[in-house]
Amino acid sequence: MGMTLKVMKEEGGVRGLYRGLVATAMGVAPYVGINFAAYEALRGVITPPGKGTIARKLACGALAGESVEFAVSFPGKF
Repeated sequence: MGMTLKVMKEEGGVRGLYRGLVATAMGVAPYVGINFAAYEALRGVITPPGKGTIARKLACGALAGESVEFAVSFPGKF
């Protein structure tokens, strides 16, 4: 890891360490936004007020992540 950082710094300077960051963020942003919306929708259904246990919240997160990944982000993966 140290050698890689050294070569990147020598070839591109400090800016070289962050090259591609904006493109990566733009690629991940739609997935994160849809995942968050799905989580909030599932949380409203699965965890009614007063019953917000950790297991229910984890289930909401797992279901939201898988449903978004399956339906939107990587449909060819499955």
